[in-house]
Amino acid sequence: MDRLGLFQRRQRRLLTAGVDGIVRIWDAATGAPLHDLVGHANRVLCATYSPDGQRIATDFDDNVLIWNAQTFEQVARLGGHQDYVRGLAWRADSQQLISCSGDHTIRIWDTQPLKDRVQAAARAAVHRGRGRTDGAAPLRRA
Repeated sequence: MDRLGLFQRRQRRLLTAGVDGIVRIWDAATGAPLHDLVGHANRVLCATYSPDGQRIATDFDDNVLIWNAQTFEQVARLGGHQDYVRGLAWRADSQQLISCSGDHTIRIWDTQPLKDRVQAAARAAVHRGRGRTDGAAPLRRA
């Protein structure tokens, strides 16, 4: 472990990242590892929970990856920097994410569409296994 991410209070989870490319979510009460975020090929310099606890942001070279904090699925890749992302910070209401890079730029990302996507995915997961394979709500007969 090289870096320590934010603590997610509601579910008592801790996020760590390191030069080995592993982003790991831990149970803060027991110290047990819960899940590894798969998809990082190189070192991970930053990882952080959104203040609402719904998303995780990590760097991936010159991109930012956004993850669903409940399902651990990657929901977006935000590109545009020309060098490694070196810092990430969420706005207090989780509506925006700020990234800074070695290319001397700061980007402000509107994350509301990503929140909507995460919530839609959560709703679809609830409906899976109820007669539909596309994740939509089951059909009701009149």
